[in-house]
Amino acid sequence: MEIGPDEVDVVTLFMALTSQWRFHAMGGRLGIEYTAVRPTADMLEIMMTTGLFLDLQMMERAALVALA
Repeated sequence: MEIGPDEVDVVTLFMALTSQWRFHAMGGRLGIEYTAVRPTADMLEIMMTTGLFLDLQMMERAALVALA
């Protein structure tokens, strides 16, 4: 899979958040723990923008469908 230059930040951030998923008590993923997003982006020196957050949410939704 090839990642375009404009997608590197969101893919890097998404992969860094792999341990930050919220799970339902009865099983199954609910989504990314959003309180971890900004500190993780800051640590990776990725500038958080509205567009980046929306891209991250799109990847989150796709992952939830794929993992269902």
